[in-house]
Amino acid sequence: YLIGAQFNEVTGYSFNHAFYGGWTEYYPDYSPIIDWYSLPLLEPATGIALLALHFAEQFNPGDIIVPAAIRNKADTFLTRCQNYSDTNPDYNYSICLEGYPCLYDDGGFTRYPPGNSGVYAENLGIDSYAGATAAGLWSLYAVGSDSLDPRNEPAQVWLGDLLISDSTEENYPHGDRHYYHYLYYLALAGTAWDWDEYEI
Repeated sequence: YLIGAQFNEVTGYSFNHAFYGGWTEYYPDYSPIIDWYSLPLLEPATGIALLALHFAEQFNPGDIIVPAAIRNKADTFLTRCQNYSDTNPDYNYSICLEGYPCLYDDGGFTRYPPGNSGVYAENLGIDSYAGATAAGLWSLYAVGSDSLDPRNEPAQVWLGDLLISDSTEENYPHGDRHYYHYLYYLALAGTAWDWDEYEI
C-alpha cells in the first residue's frame, strides 16, 4: 500500500512535479476547499512512510521488499524539501539583499518543497522547521544516505543552533502534536546517525 501511495509516475506525477517522491497524510482530493491537504509533506507523512518501509526491510534483510527506485524517488523529494541551494537544484526561494546573506537558504528542511508549493502550501515551504529538519535527517538515513552526504551537516548545524536557542518556544510554536513529531524524529535521527551529546 505504501509503495503504491507514493507520488510518482504510477500515481500520475512526473519527475518535474514539485511533490514527486513524497507521501501525503490524506488521500487525493481529501478536501475540495483546501487543495494542499492532499499534497505530500515531509513531516510527518513522508518520514513515517519511510520509517515503515525501513523497518519492513529489517524483518528479512535478505529479501528486498522496497525497490531501490522507491527510495531514489523519495530522495528527490527530500532534496527538494531542504532550504539549501548548494545541494537542491530546484531551490528557488532565496531572498538576497545586498550585504546580507540569503534568507531561508539555511540548511534546514521545510514541510514542503521551498517555493514550489502553490498558493496555500507555499507558506509551509519557506521557513525551516525543527520537526521537518529532524524528519529530513532521519529520512536521509532511511533512503540510504551516508554520513558524508553534503545535505547532512547543514541540517544538523541548523537543528543544533535551534536547540541551544534561548527562544525554543518561539522557534517551535506548533503545539503539542507537532512537538511530539519533532522529538520522535529527533530521537530517530540521533539513533540512526549515532550522534553523541556533542554532535548536535
